[in-house]
Amino acid sequence: EQEALVRADQGGMANLRAARSLLGDAIARNQLSPSLRWELAQVDVQLEDLAGARSAYRAAIVIAPLSTDGYLAAATFEAQVAKNIPGALAILDEGVTRLRPVPAPSGTNAGVTALLAAKGRLGTPGP
Repeated sequence: EQEALVRADQGGMANLRAARSLLGDAIARNQLSPSLRWELAQVDVQLEDLAGARSAYRAAIVIAPLSTDGYLAAATFEAQVAKNIPGALAILDEGVTRLRPVPAPSGTNAGVTALLAAKGRLGTPGP
């Protein structure tokens, strides 16, 4: 995993393809790691493989459906890279729906609050 990150940081198509391959190997060994999927998505973005990035972000959400970070990362990708505001909003809505029933000790759910704030930044108020 570390070697993949170093290669991705070095840039260049050959290094990015090598990073993608190393991340694929790491994912095969640790299939339940959402962070590996996020790293893969970032490499795919640099390779201009938007479908691959979208798939990696979706896989991270499936692996960790109660992780606010997964929804935020996927929505940020959709809004900023893919220029797909409706897609970003749909991901944020999915996260709010998934996280809303999760109780928090404080009585408020910080994850839901973060997702609603992200929706607000996209110009759409929360429910």
